Amino acid sequence: MAIIASVVFLIAGTILAAIATARWSMLEPYGLIPYFIGHDIDFEQKGQFLVYFLRAAGFFVLIVAAAFAQPFFGLWALLLLVVGGFPSGMMVRQHNRRVRAMWRPRET
Repeated sequence: MAIIASVVFLIAGTILAAIATARWSMLEPYGLIPYFIGHDIDFEQKGQFLVYFLRAAGFFVLIVAAAFAQPFFGLWALLLLVVGGFPSGMMVRQHNRRVRAMWRPRET
């Protein structure tokens, strides 16, 4: 039964992290998004606190998923953090590439 709970928490954590990244991309369409903790946390900007909270909640849920999977997989259950965070990381990578291409001068 714990493995089913682990899968449910893995899916929920992945969705929360992806939603946080999508919201952050909408808030900062011309700025780079950090992969981990931000360079400057500006909670005065509308919606910034919610993004950080969703991201933290998503990775907390991934830690809970790893804890539920630990009896079955042992220490390898920590790989669920990587598996669950991978879509969010790829979304950040895609956003940052798009921003860098936008601000980089064209070579002629």
